[in-house]
Amino acid sequence: MASKARRRLVAQLEDAGRRGMCYVPADRMDVRLAERCVREGILVRPLKGMFATREEWESLDPASRHLRKMRALQAMHPSWSFGRQSAALAWGLAVSYRELDEVCVTLGGAGGTREGVGAGTRPRQSGICTTRAKRLPVHKDGLLVVPVFATLFDCASHWSFAEALVTADSALRLSLVTKDALLDYAASRAAEKGAARAYVAFLYADGRAESGGESLARATMLELGFAEPDLQTRVADPLESGRFFRLDFSWQTEGGLIGGELDGRQKYENPAMLGGGDIIDALTRERRRESRLSAMGVRVIRFSYAEICDRRLFTRLLETFGVSRVGAPAELKSARAARRLLNEHSLQLPNDTSPIPLRGRMRIGGFFVNYVACRAEYR
Repeated sequence: MASKARRRLVAQLEDAGRRGMCYVPADRMDVRLAERCVREGILVRPLKGMFATREEWESLDPASRHLRKMRALQAMHPSWSFGRQSAALAWGLAVSYRELDEVCVTLGGAGGTREGVGAGTRPRQSGICTTRAKRLPVHKDGLLVVPVFATLFDCASHWSFAEALVTADSALRLSLVTKDALLDYAASRAAEKGAARAYVAFLYADGRAESGGESLARATMLELGFAEPDLQTRVADPLESGRFFRLDFSWQTEGGLIGGELDGRQKYENPAMLGGGDIIDALTRERRRESRLSAMGVRVIRFSYAEICDRRLFTRLLETFGVSRVGAPAELKSARAARRLLNEHSLQLPNDTSPIPLRGRMRIGGFFVNYVACRAEYR
């Protein structure tokens, strides 16, 4: 019997893995068996009531773990909806790993509403945080989440400039939103706390950033007062006509072009980026590329994620290569300056661009239904 129960548990764990979620036991006997496997070190318990094999769980990155917990929670609580970092992941946006320790569940009104968890069912366990729902949720890949514009605003109004830029850049990169619509949305919610912070993040968002690391690097450059770089600059190969090299960052100075390159493990480990070769091939191509850039007079700065996080070292590095230090923008240093920019934009909004949904009730056939109408670009 024990062997049969274990085989059934393995099958259920494999099924949950295929569905991209943690395993949620169906009855008390399954729970007891799963708990026994946790004590034996075979399984892990990411959150109360859900399980995964230790080997598989340890192979996942923080974003994949977070999504698996979300899907399990949705199966356990179908009426729950998710916001901030959790909603951002569901939309496919890049999110700083620092924000992924907790799953964010939205709270509705007292007594429970379709907008999220009611007051009587407020989650009270480690690993789950809550936020107040201000927009009706939508379905995204089987998850009930805050709409994308509201998600971006909620993240940017609560997070640091760097973390907000990571997520906003990715939204533009994926063409989920446009920059003008983002700025209009922040201006339409100008009366809310953190709106000026969100507006500034959207103001500097750029979909040309190809990774969260590049967004973080650019945010750090701006906060340290360095000139804002151009992104994905193309430089012609001096030897092969029609061939170009791209630089993650670049600055045009009197002394010539300065390039910036973020080093990451992906370009040396990801098979798709290796182009069918191995690490040696990748390193050889990188050296050939930089030798030709040098022939064009381009000075290339290479830096890692760790060097970005060490602001003193990163400052010395950029200064050594001659990147101009012009001072951090006023809106990054001063909340008053950020608020002034937001207010100026708010005054320019036409009266019909408010994303606040129009709610009502109408009769269709023999039934009364609730409806929500809003401008399509703010869904």
